[in-house]
Amino acid sequence: MKIVDLFELVRLSRRLQKRPCPICRSEAGRPLLRYDRYLLPSNIKECERCGLIYCANMLSPPELERFYTSLYSALMDFKATEAQIATYQSVARERVTKISARLGHLDQLLEIGAGYGYFLAAARQAGARHLYGIEPSTSGVRHAQTSLHLGDQIVEAPFLEASPPPFAPQVTVLFHVLEHLVDPGAALDRLAAWIPEGASLVIEVPDTAADWSSMGLINFHISHASYFRAETLTDLLHRHGFAPFEVEREADGIYPGNLRVYARRDSSFSEIRPFLAPPSLASHVADLVKPWSLKNGYPRAVLRLLRHLARG
Repeated sequence: MKIVDLFELVRLSRRLQKRPCPICRSEAGRPLLRYDRYLLPSNIKECERCGLIYCANMLSPPELERFYTSLYSALMDFKATEAQIATYQSVARERVTKISARLGHLDQLLEIGAGYGYFLAAARQAGARHLYGIEPSTSGVRHAQTSLHLGDQIVEAPFLEASPPPFAPQVTVLFHVLEHLVDPGAALDRLAAWIPEGASLVIEVPDTAADWSSMGLINFHISHASYFRAETLTDLLHRHGFAPFEVEREADGIYPGNLRVYARRDSSFSEIRPFLAPPSLASHVADLVKPWSLKNGYPRAVLRLLRHLARG
């Protein structure tokens, strides 16, 4: 991270725009946290109508796209060190093993937000022949194409602007992608147009109902536009043509409190349903977020930024 990146991060606060709940469009929400870990006024709320926790102040879609193609990589600090690569490979192999155990041999596989390509590479090693990944990051695609030899099996594009895969995907995966999207419903609608009836969808997101006390405030940042729990994610899937059939919760996955939902494409689930908010998580969030904690509050957030800057 360079000093110019830090200045750009500070300037983001002037570009934030108010928005309603991205799921039900209600503006009635319980305030949970005004500032995120980057000290941006993201205004984290819990929707009183559907229960989703979301950033009520967010970048516009074009601004968010620029954020992900430039500043986000600097903040995440992927350096392709041996330790980082080993972690990515281990997580990818574990995901292939777990998903294969539920769905059988993986093939005709589509990954949205393919990152640096490690899941696709692990699936290829496990015998998958037809692979396709979509990833908006130039550095991620370059790494996947050159270091992992994925070639034209991964393309650089924002998901909502990408072309369909060259085959009908039987398994589609999104690992920690949906929470980054300004309009997750629109993303699921686009997937529903690509995925044939009966084909599988696997989504991982951070589980807001879990114990992520080790992260505290660090859990909340502008690149997470929405914060899901099992109830809100499964309800969203029902509304956009998918039938969830299994929910897995991991205390120590890639994220403290990892939620994985398996669903099948089922157009009969796209009918309009009344919104029924699950019990509020406001007290749960308040218990886990200690904003001024030296361990996981604003002081730690500032130190993280300074460390990124020093390594830049």
